[in-house]
Amino acid sequence: MIQALIPLGLEAVAETLAQEVRALAGDRYRRHDGQARVQRWGSQPGSVYLGDQKIPTEVPRLRDTDHGQEIALASYWKFREPRNLDEGRLKRIVHGLSCRNYRACAETVPEVFGMSPSTISRRVIRASERKLQELQERSLKKYDLVALFLDGKSFASEQIVIAPGVTVKGEKVILGFLQASTENEKVCSDFLWQLESRGLRKQAKQPYVRQRLQAAYRKPSLKEAEKAW
Repeated sequence: MIQALIPLGLEAVAETLAQEVRALAGDRYRRHDGQARVQRWGSQPGSVYLGDQKIPTEVPRLRDTDHGQEIALASYWKFREPRNLDEGRLKRIVHGLSCRNYRACAETVPEVFGMSPSTISRRVIRASERKLQELQERSLKKYDLVALFLDGKSFASEQIVIAPGVTVKGEKVILGFLQASTENEKVCSDFLWQLESRGLRKQAKQPYVRQRLQAAYRKPSLKEAEKAW
């Protein structure tokens, strides 16, 4: 679940950094905004914490031309500190996705990662809203799966059932999730039916892949196993 939200969190981080850059250096290509001595100075690789996960990202740079030194972005250094996720707000997001209330979910994402929603532009909120809708409603026909799991996570008194899948190429994808008060057979069966209604293929290439794995396993060396695969 958190992995699915991280790209949206990074967009909110980029928006916050860009706002501080504009406040110090003015709008790009306009000479009289901001402080005349402050200039944009490209970007460099960096990292931020979203919750307790350290994520790489590009960080804009500013230079003080009067003193010949770089200006540190205060907002960036705040993001460098790990923090606990707000599980209450995360629960609201999952509930909103279950009800397809994507707008409310998009507005809550920055708060989960410790950012104020008032600092995030409407453009970023709209983009997040579209991506959340795509995550929950996209077609699953394109995935050739060799494995499908149903994983239950607890938030307070609620149960979140997540469906990760593994493709033929070994890629792990989140197929969907739902909020439920329990993790019983009926809930899981209904959830699987929902995934099938979005195009999930039951068989895919599982027998084919299993046969290839078995053939590779029987080979005496790694080189011969790779050829068999």
